[in-house]
Amino acid sequence: MGAAVWDAVVAGAGPAGSVAALVLARGGARVLLVDPDDFPRDKACGDFVGPRGVRLLGELGVPVAGGRVLDPHIDLQAPSGRVLGLPWSPSTMRLPDRVLAIARTDLDASLRDAALA
Repeated sequence: MGAAVWDAVVAGAGPAGSVAALVLARGGARVLLVDPDDFPRDKACGDFVGPRGVRLLGELGVPVAGGRVLDPHIDLQAPSGRVLGLPWSPSTMRLPDRVLAIARTDLDASLRDAALA
C-alpha cells in the first residue's frame, strides 16, 4: 500500500481551518485536516456569529447543531434584574441581518464535521 498523497494539508480544525478544508475538498482537492486537540473542545468565545458568518454558513450548506438564530433584538439586564429590550436595525447597530448564538464547541464541531464529510 502506497503513502497517502494530499493536495493540501490544513493545520487547525477551528472555524478558519475547517472552512478552508471544506472549500478545498469541494473544489476537488484531496485534503488532510490536522489538529492536535481533541474535539469537542471549548474555547473562550463570545458564542456569537454575525450576519456575514450566518450568510457564509448558509452558502456553504453547513448545518449548525445547537445554534439559535436570533431576531434583531438585544436584552440588557442590570444587576438589579431590570431588563431593557433594545431592537436593532441597520441604522442603529449596523447589523442588518440575523445573527447566531452558538457555543464554540458546537460551531467548531459542525464545521469540522462538514469538512470531514
